[in-house]
Amino acid sequence: MRPRGVRDGSGRELACKAVFPFIGSIPNSEFLPAEVACEDGYVLTDAEYASSLPGVFAAGAVRRGYGGHVAEAVGEAVSAASAAARYLRAG
Repeated sequence: MRPRGVRDGSGRELACKAVFPFIGSIPNSEFLPAEVACEDGYVLTDAEYASSLPGVFAAGAVRRGYGGHVAEAVGEAVSAASAAARYLRAG
């Protein structure tokens, strides 16, 4: 899955290479394709935050194992973004 663009509140399309939705503290994974393995709504990931669907990474409140702290979510997001960048560079 590669985003083609994201629309902001005014309807303007913004070019992007990745999307990191922040929806809340309760996992919101219903929008994910069935290929992304989840348990009780939480995305299952490996140590690099990769899901079961290649190219899809998860961090923070949607990831199984998240401890519930904002600082932890931010740290996970940085690690997941780094892993996603490595994935994209690898082709």
